[in-house]
Amino acid sequence: MQVQRGSLDHYRFGIATEDLAIDCIADTFQRDSKGHFVTLENYFSTFEWEAASEEDLTISLRRLIFSKVNEGLFRSYRAEDPNLAKIIRNIKEAVKRNASFSLHREREMQWIVVGKASARENHLPLAPTTVLESYMTSILCETSNTYTAVYAFKDFLKMHPYYRNAFPMSEYARVLRSCFQNREVPTSSTHEINLSLIDLESALKKTIAYVRSKLHVTYVQKGKISISMFETYIKALKKILASHFGAPSESVSSQYDALATVIPGLSKDSFQTEHRNIMQYLFKISRTKMIGYLQDAV
Repeated sequence: MQVQRGSLDHYRFGIATEDLAIDCIADTFQRDSKGHFVTLENYFSTFEWEAASEEDLTISLRRLIFSKVNEGLFRSYRAEDPNLAKIIRNIKEAVKRNASFSLHREREMQWIVVGKASARENHLPLAPTTVLESYMTSILCETSNTYTAVYAFKDFLKMHPYYRNAFPMSEYARVLRSCFQNREVPTSSTHEINLSLIDLESALKKTIAYVRSKLHVTYVQKGKISISMFETYIKALKKILASHFGAPSESVSSQYDALATVIPGLSKDSFQTEHRNIMQYLFKISRTKMIGYLQDAV
């Protein structure tokens, strides 16, 4: 999947992709002296797997495999990219100053752990970098403080309780660097741009057309969500953008509020677990395009 998305090149670390994949997941099947699959047993013991459906078990196993692949890639990237030293030093300093965090070393990797020094890592899957980066980008659009970015990991886990309470430090540094590089911080506030309602409506239509075209394949054609759910997200996105950029006809205070207007009875828990990641990603890419279209209109 990473190769297909273009985020990983063939022979990126000098070996074939298939060999790299096997290296990443090999220790998942490690046995102890009694022949038990230690990693698999620890992982599935975190929930009542015997009562789960085959589909739910497949999804859980998929999370574990993705987690192991990410861990393997983290180690490879760390060995190849020594320029993260400054960010890593700042992360370490931030952890030392907050009792809610600690550092653990495992298999030659140092990990950020949400919890005191005596806290243990759980056996849940590692958060995907794409999900974490989407969340952290929204935080870093408002600040350039590395400490704030580190402490935001605790809030991230509250919103995503199904991910591990730890993350490899070197990869967390890469996530933060990527967020700093890719964030969009307007030089002036949106409301200071001199726009007519015609300009705003035109930019909104162009943005929605862009998002619909770009993500239809990713979400609908690949079977991740239904066409009706995709259109529901688009309707909510229109409301979010219109409100965010000052359209007088729309006023929603959050992404949850926007989606709740098109999904009556939507609970906040359901939003957090089922919809939040997609809505955040849609808003992230659409806001960038929207600003571009508005600046072209000025």
